[in-house]
Amino acid sequence: MKEIDIIKFIDSKDIKSKRNYGIDLLRIFSMINVIILHINIYSNQLRVRFNNEKFKPIWRLETLSYFAVNCFGLISGIVGYKQYKFSNLIYIWFNASFYSFIFSLYLYFVNRIDLKSLMISLLPLLIKKYWYISAYFILYLFIPFLNFGINNLKQKHFRNIIFFYILFFSFYYVIGVILKLPHNFNFLNDGYSPQWLIILYIIGGYLGKYIIIKS
Repeated sequence: MKEIDIIKFIDSKDIKSKRNYGIDLLRIFSMINVIILHINIYSNQLRVRFNNEKFKPIWRLETLSYFAVNCFGLISGIVGYKQYKFSNLIYIWFNASFYSFIFSLYLYFVNRIDLKSLMISLLPLLIKKYWYISAYFILYLFIPFLNFGINNLKQKHFRNIIFFYILFFSFYYVIGVILKLPHNFNFLNDGYSPQWLIILYIIGGYLGKYIIIKS
């Protein structure tokens, strides 16, 4: 259960208002690009040097697909800022554990993994390769606080916060590289982190409340 499953979960559990088909199309397009990203990663195509003319189209496709996971975070904020169900955390845990264990059980029977790996598969939120669902789980814990801010801040103040986030996180990593600061300076982990999903959720909440849906 990875990014696509999370978006299906959001679609079936959190959206109660009138459907926005533009968001649906963005969701579908993002899913397709996530599939492209995973095919490129697990086929080892990205290990080929970029200056190889034969594989340049693959690298271009990879670059064009980078936006997909970020769109998932934005969509979460667009459709989720009005409501929250704590019970959905159980739903996330159960689905992640179920699919992780089922596929791991198959790999165990074909002798591709050992018993220890099979048992670990029951705790998918603690497995690094399921980074998105782990990050989303943490995001979901903070959604009540984020929604409170989204729904109570004045638009002007909310907009200023968004501008600050965009400016700050656009330059801080570049400054860290220039100054040769330790790698832990990059606390967003290049976007593979709950911190980044939280920022995307906040931006998505603004878009949903004032730009797209206009509640």
